[in-house]
Amino acid sequence: MKQYDIAAIIWPAYTGDEPRTRIFWPEGYGEWQTVKATKPKFEGHMWPRKPLWGYVNEADPYVMEMQIEAATSHGVNVFIYDWYWYDNRPFLEQCLDNGFLKARSTTLGGDDGVGAAYMLSILEADDIAHPPLECVFTVQEEVGCNGAAALKKEYFEARRMVGLDDVGGGTSYVTTAGSQIVQFTRKCTRESANAPAYKLEVGGLLSGHSGVEIDKERGNAIKLIVKTLFALQKKGTV
Repeated sequence: MKQYDIAAIIWPAYTGDEPRTRIFWPEGYGEWQTVKATKPKFEGHMWPRKPLWGYVNEADPYVMEMQIEAATSHGVNVFIYDWYWYDNRPFLEQCLDNGFLKARSTTLGGDDGVGAAYMLSILEADDIAHPPLECVFTVQEEVGCNGAAALKKEYFEARRMVGLDDVGGGTSYVTTAGSQIVQFTRKCTRESANAPAYKLEVGGLLSGHSGVEIDKERGNAIKLIVKTLFALQKKGTV
């Protein structure tokens, strides 16, 4: 069966980092100004629409890491960036140069790349002494360890596992960590609504590795929503 590439063509104007765009969007955050100002053009036209992540700066590498991870997890494997030559120099190149190209490897494969490279190098080399090895490569770690969940103990003869991981900076970790997936259900009692309903949204947060960058104290949308609901509950309003 023929394999296809799925490409995302990027319009790189969702940033205020290019000063020359102020002639089009004087408010300083690029094409988002157009999005925010758009009005319904006909009956039933679904506007205004708000981006789920907020009006983010796509020239920010942390924002781009978040977008790359979302895109690749849905099958996109090619990114095509639009940019221009204006006033004798590049124009609207910030999203590519500062965002995409400076985004670090996402968690979709970045953690496992070094471990895979080690195993493949040892298997290929003729001058590295080692005992018999069984090398295991799995997929979809970050979306539920789906590859590991499909493994069966009958596949292996070895009784000892060494996990390899990497967090950048040329440092590798050796670990025997495993994982467990637990599914549980809980019965909920529904109540009739006697008050207006409100929709809470949290957006514009920076991405980051939950272990490596936990010290940066970046916002977590789930925690922020829960804290808000608890605060409202204490006031007796929910």
